[in-house]
Amino acid sequence: MAITFPTVADRAYRDDAADVRRLHHLLSEAHRLTGRWRGWTPDRLDGFLRRCWAADEGGPAALDEIHVWEAPDGSIVGAVHPEDPDEAWVEVHPAWERIVPELLSWAEERHRARHAGEQPMPPLFTYHAAGDDARRAVLEARGYRERRPVEVLRRQRVPADPERPVLPPGYRLAWPDVSNPHDRRELTEITARVFNVHFSGRAMLLEERWQTPHARIAAETADGTYAAWCGVWAAPELQAGFFEPVGTHPDHRRRGLATAVMQEGLAWMRARGVRDAHVGTGATMDANRLYAGLGFRIFETTHQWTWAGG
Repeated sequence: MAITFPTVADRAYRDDAADVRRLHHLLSEAHRLTGRWRGWTPDRLDGFLRRCWAADEGGPAALDEIHVWEAPDGSIVGAVHPEDPDEAWVEVHPAWERIVPELLSWAEERHRARHAGEQPMPPLFTYHAAGDDARRAVLEARGYRERRPVEVLRRQRVPADPERPVLPPGYRLAWPDVSNPHDRRELTEITARVFNVHFSGRAMLLEERWQTPHARIAAETADGTYAAWCGVWAAPELQAGFFEPVGTHPDHRRRGLATAVMQEGLAWMRARGVRDAHVGTGATMDANRLYAGLGFRIFETTHQWTWAGG
């Protein structure tokens, strides 16, 4: 007797509350069932969608590059999305790994169409977590080439009594509120200076659509200038928390400010039932020293792969 499997139907992502919720459920289920973060974390998804929602940041077209696969019960079990141009991040439910070739095929055809007539065609980038041998085999079979590790996700158990932050003279902790024009302005300025990312005030006000509980913590000077800040996120159902981003203004570095706001962030997470805190960064970035010093150990390493057609 032949074995049959349930079928999936693919469609364009609909930018509504239901699809945002389904995408979050996909990420959460993948982690709950495997204990790993082989794709994106919830905070990263929310941050990407915020960029897409802000028309004045040129982001909405990226929503057209999100494609999802639905199981018969209506749940999203697979998704392909970019973060930057010519990328295809693949999210898939562990019980549906067999559809990964279909997801990659869609991304490849989309990439071909986008660059029709270009010679040579720019490469398509995709990613996989170290140790995911099944995904590696699929990528190799389709002609992808592994380039290098590009990201690490670090993790630490949140202390039962997190160490209280100690700031140097002239600084104090603040909890930015994006509804406050001063706070929006300071966040915009420090984010542009530290990360070269320009988040508009409008984009921040759209964050009411985010699915993940979150807050911001800043170290500010006496005149209210933000010298460092971090975003903190909680997924209580997974007992997981996330820092994204973490940054210090170049004029205020080497003073322990990033450490201070992260220590305050650990206390915020502890109060919300978070067991494991996570922070991600580039595999070779200097920030790894900060995170290692705070007790974060590498939990996942993400490798970049390229596809040149064929």
